[in-house]
Formats: sequence, structure tokens, C-alpha cells
Amino acid sequence: MIITMTQAYQFLIIGLGVTGLSVAQFLYRRGISFAVADHCQQPSQYDALLEFAPDAQIYTGDIKRQYIQQAEQVVVSPGVSVKHLKAIQPDMKKERFISDIELFARYAPHCPVAAITGTNGKSTTTALLTDAAKCAGLNAVAGGNLVGDYPDSMPALDLIDHCNNVELYILELSSFQLETTYSLCPRVSVILNIKPDHLDRYDSFNDYISAKLHIHKNSSAIVVNREDIPISIPANVQYLSFGFDKGLPGHFGIIVKEGLRYIACGDQTLISESDIALPGDIGLLNTMAMFAMGYTLGLSVEAMCKAATKFHGLAHRMQHIGQHSSVDWYDDSKATNVAATCAALRSVDRPVVLIAGGMGKGEDFKPLADMSVPRVRALVLMGKDAEAIATAIAGRIPYTLVKDMQQAVRCAADYAQPGDCVLLSPACASLDMYCDYRERGEVFTAAYRELN
Repeated sequence: MIITMTQAYQFLIIGLGVTGLSVAQFLYRRGISFAVADHCQQPSQYDALLEFAPDAQIYTGDIKRQYIQQAEQVVVSPGVSVKHLKAIQPDMKKERFISDIELFARYAPHCPVAAITGTNGKSTTTALLTDAAKCAGLNAVAGGNLVGDYPDSMPALDLIDHCNNVELYILELSSFQLETTYSLCPRVSVILNIKPDHLDRYDSFNDYISAKLHIHKNSSAIVVNREDIPISIPANVQYLSFGFDKGLPGHFGIIVKEGLRYIACGDQTLISESDIALPGDIGLLNTMAMFAMGYTLGLSVEAMCKAATKFHGLAHRMQHIGQHSSVDWYDDSKATNVAATCAALRSVDRPVVLIAGGMGKGEDFKPLADMSVPRVRALVLMGKDAEAIATAIAGRIPYTLVKDMQQAVRCAADYAQPGDCVLLSPACASLDMYCDYRERGEVFTAAYRELN
């Protein structure tokens, strides 16, 4: 039964998924009144909410203006568009819409926060920095947008209540969380990269960039990618950068010695590419970002090198799942935008059979087509925007449209030749066919196993 009482409440939580549930639990433990609204008739965490708050006030279906008007503040889950809420309540000040990260900033104990965002590589860099901090002996915990991807990671608010004696919080933050975060004061923050993404959610690429830039607003130290969009640095803020060129003193870059690439800080080499567990240029960039952030946090070079040699990456991110008929198969289901798939293709040094498609989020697929021409033997396309990708390819590469992942895997196996690799790197979101990118990757792996 849906409960629709009309008691007054301090907070309205919009969206009852994993984040919304964590907010509800956090407020409930503190005796702070709240209500929950979700457009679904049976939200995913509905039963979990009623287990600890059986009298919770829950609204389902369309979000109505009166729900918002009754709240002092509205906590917006990442999957909910603030633009949509502003259309419902146009006269409400934007600052009354807040994220779970804003609540974290208000309630977290005073210990350092490392904040990480970017279009691609957020989870990997967050996990790698957490490993490095642990190697350095710190009680470091990871959370935010990372939930479910790294052992013991959890929503940011759960870190406050379930982790004791924390010495460093490491948070992966999405643009959706950052656009409604105002008070977070990171010890160090990084934007790994900014490429067109979520253009179905933002009015323009510039709006997406503006949301990402919120991460630097109150940061004591800023780490930037020299090869990405230029960012203005306030005069009183520590600034470090990383990139594939040689860095200036105190900045991180690449030095080549006897044909081997080394991550270096200025002229000082730190670790060889051959010793880094993460593969390819993507692995180098993420590792350089970790070194730059770790430097500002006082982590030892030894600890950071140890983490870099042991961390092989997270599931569904260029994850090698096996070999069949002398063809290597990789799960890169986390590649939910064109830039991520282009980066994956750059990291492979042999012909690729690419499985792509899904919900394209308003992106232009021409860059994917241009990147594919010299690298991809054939494309296997599925999902809502499969034909849009095929149109961008315009006959330059052989392709086949398929109905599901099982058919995609069989078709890819037919295209692949010994020495090739088959790569699931969709360049699209998964929600047209799956609950998330994890399920998409798991279905891909299961279909692959059926080949053997």
C-alpha cells in the first residue's frame, strides 16, 4: 500500500534508489523528518525503506508541486533532473535542491576529502587512490558514485555512519551530484577529463562542463589534465597537472628512456609503464592522476607505486574475460559514451570486432566512426541507437544489426579472426535493454561462456 499522508517534513527525497535510500536512512537515524517521492509506482528500494521506517510518507507517480512546496529542502537523487523539478516549481531557489553529497559536506567529520570526477575513469582512479592510501597506512574509505564497483564502497552518507576512525574520504562524484553540491571543501579535487556526455540531460556541453567544475569550487588543491579543456586556477589554490608530455617541476608527465615510458614528476622518474597493472594510455593517465592527488595528500611514492603495480582495474572496464579460438574477449560495458569507446579502441593494438549500441544520450557518433575505420574489422550493433551508429559508419566498415546480446556474441565470434579481439564497448547507456551497465556486462560474459 502506498502511504500518502500529508504531515510536514524538513526534507523531500526525490528518487528511491540506492542513493535515495541512503539519504532516508541517514535522516531517520537523526530524527529528521522527511518524505520520499518517486515517479515509479513501486520504487526499487520501497520495501527496504519500509523495513526501518514503516510510517514513511511516500509519494509515487508524477512529482507534484505541493510535494516540493512542503519541504524546506529537496534532496535530488542523481537520476533525477533538476531542470525537470525547476519546471514543476519555477520560483524555488536552486540552492533548495541539494544532493546527498551536500548533506555529506554538512555532516561529515573534519578529515580530508579527495574528490574525483570526469567523463571517464572516475571509478578506476577512485579505487586506485584508495588502494594507494591504504598502502600508505591510512584508514581510507571510498564511496559516492562508486557504489558496487569497489569492495566496501558505499553511498557517501553511509561512510559517515558505518566507518569508524576515518582518516581520508575518497569520493567519486558525478556531474548530477555536483550540480547540487555547494559546501564540499575537498583537500584535493580532480577533473580527469571532460568529453561530451549526458547531452540528453543538459541543454549544452557548456552546462555539463559547468556542473563538473563545481568540484573545484572550495578545493584546497586542484589537479587537472593538461590535455583537456583549460581551467582557470585561483591564485591561492595549490595546482598540479598531468599529461603525456614532460611535466614542469612539481607536475606529472611522461619521460621516455630506452624506449620505455615512465611516469615522472618533473625530471624524477617514478614508475615504468611496464610495471603498471592498468593497461594502455588510459591506465597511464589514471595512474598519473592518482600520483598527483596522492602527492597533495602526503602519500609516499613507495605506497603509490605499490598500488599501481597491483591494481588491475574494476569489472566491466576493459576487463579481459577469456580467449576463444585465439581471440581475446574484453568487457568494457562501462563505456557509456563515445569518448570512452574511442579511448578503449586506442588502447588495443590489433584488429577489433566491436559490439556497440544502446541509448546514445544525444551524442554524435561520427567520432566513433572515424576512430573505428583504421581499427575495427567489423561492428555488431544492438539497442535503441544501433541504426544511428550504422548511419554514422555509412558503409565504411562491415556491420550487422542484432536483437540481443546472445546474438551479438555469436555474430562477433563469426567475424573475429585468430589474433583479433572482441570488445564490448557500447558508447551508449544500457537502460533500453538492461537495468545498468553491470547487468549488460554480465549478460555479455554469460553469452561468451556459452561459446566454450
